[in-house]
Amino acid sequence: MKSNATNGGSKRRNLLRAITSSFSQQLDTPQGVNYLLIVSQMFAKGTELILDGHPSGQDHARLRIFNLFERLFDEIAPPVRATKTVLCASMMFNALATYAQNMMSDEEHPLGGKSLYISNLIDSLTAIIEAKPSSETLTLLARAE
Repeated sequence: MKSNATNGGSKRRNLLRAITSSFSQQLDTPQGVNYLLIVSQMFAKGTELILDGHPSGQDHARLRIFNLFERLFDEIAPPVRATKTVLCASMMFNALATYAQNMMSDEEHPLGGKSLYISNLIDSLTAIIEAKPSSETLTLLARAE
């Protein structure tokens, strides 16, 4: 029988795989690559789109993803949760856009094949979600209250 930590980690990785694979499919078309590049640039300008969504309010997929994320996070302070959310979203799009740019400019780029790169990206995103706050972070949170 799996421990709760292992089971929780598996759930987190599965969720991140589902999210990442839907966006990694964008690497397969020129329009998709353009989409990844644009979103990556937009996310680099601020956290509003990640945390608040599109101003039109028509980003239902983001809301569903956030609801799933909320269930998978351990109980952590809202600023830490927001930081992890921003890190994961911006890292995912930046990493996919970087891969696309390398793929376009150098067929023998050093990042490996698409499947390996995506799996490694999911490993990295999972590590962000599962990382426990350090004692320094916990001290700073306590001071902020």
